Formats: sequence, structure tokens, C-alpha cells
Amino acid sequence: MSRKRILFCISNENEILSASSFAKAIKEYFKDVETVALYVKDIKKYELFQGDISSFAIPINEYREIEGEIYKTLKTKLDNSFDMVYELSGDKYEVISEEMKAYDLLVVVKDEGELTPLVTKIIRTFYKPFVLLNEKTTEYSFEKVLMLNDGGYMVNKSVFSYFNLFGEHNIDVLRVNVEDRNRLTERFGNICNIIDEKGNNIANIIEKYLTNYDIVLMGGLNYPIFLERLTGQTGIKVIETSEKPIFIG
Repeated sequence: MSRKRILFCISNENEILSASSFAKAIKEYFKDVETVALYVKDIKKYELFQGDISSFAIPINEYREIEGEIYKTLKTKLDNSFDMVYELSGDKYEVISEEMKAYDLLVVVKDEGELTPLVTKIIRTFYKPFVLLNEKTTEYSFEKVLMLNDGGYMVNKSVFSYFNLFGEHNIDVLRVNVEDRNRLTERFGNICNIIDEKGNNIANIIEKYLTNYDIVLMGGLNYPIFLERLTGQTGIKVIETSEKPIFIG
């Protein structure tokens, strides 16, 4: 299996411990992996300066100096945990999308509050596999993998992406109120252990299982975030509250 390249998008110091711990764990478990940390100086921060740009030369320069200091601090703390640390300027999503042309997997850290606009956009539209980390989680393993299978196409794509990246190995596949014929064992055999559950409170059933696993595989969301919340979709609840890393392919 060829060496895999993983890009970590780091936004602030609060994300360092979680990201560094995940980078260390993934290199220990999967061996031939390159981990790279990227800090993006977001040009959108300068959009508040309108009109005659000369009038705002000092505050703009101050913002640039502040971001420069932020990057220096991050780089100092990240250097020992990653193969490379670098910075770029531009629209965050566009920069990440361009850089990911040379990487296999994106890792983003989410806080415990509401999902940021960047994380929301990645969940809805990103074209490469990615992992969401909870900034409070600092211990990681890849021994016990749980796939949340709703019978849809997107989660099927995720498990194929995961196996393509890290090789085929045993996973548990949780299906709650899914009537569709199981096709995973048809393709992967007994490495996919199917667990069928039934019940009215899908979120509670899933939560009961999550505590016993190291990483969760999911499909992308079917609807915009606000609509997922409005209709009480289980997927967005898992993404917003889970302390486990979530892989979406």
C-alpha cells in the first residue's frame, strides 16, 4: 500500500493537543503515513475594511502581524508532532480544497459548540474523505471501528474510502431500522460484522454503541445543516455531540 498523505487544518491553539494526538496515533497504527499541518490566514478577516484602503493601512497591518504571531506560536507547538507545518493565505475553504489535491485525507478539529461555517461547508460539500475530531478528545485508537449504516449510498462510499486508505480489516456495522438487503458482506465478507437493531429512538440506540468504539464511519448529510437540525436527523446529532473521531468519505 502506497504512503498516505494526511492534511490537518489547524485554526487555533485549542486544536493542537487533539490534532497532535491523532497524528501520533494514526502514524503508530498505520505506519506508512505522512502527516502535515496547515494554517490558513483567512483573507475574509480583511473584508470589514471597506472604502479607501489607505485609511485602514494600520489596522490591516496589525491584523497581519497578529496572524503572523499566531502562526509562529502554532508552528513551534506543532513541529514535533508533524512531518511538516506550513501556512498559506486565502479563503480557507478554497485553500484547503486546492491543497487536498495532493493529499488523501483531511482532518479538521471541531469545538464543542456549534459547528463553524468552515466545518459545515466541509461536511456538506467536500470532495475528499475527511475526519472530524472533537477538540476535547486527546486519546485515539483504531482498533474498534463502527460504521453507522442507514442503507444509503453515501455511507457505502465512506466504508470503501476507509478501506482504500487504511486497508480492509474488521469493523462492526450498525443498522437501525434498516430493511434493505445487506450488501457489504457480499463485497467484503465476514470482516463486516452486521448488527441489526430496531427502535423508535435511533439517537439513543446509536449513543449506546458509540462509547464502545474508537472511530465512527458515516455518510455525508443529505440536507443543509439547518434542515438536518429542524427535522431532527440523527446524523447531525452524532456529528455535533460525538467525542469519537468521525470519518466521512
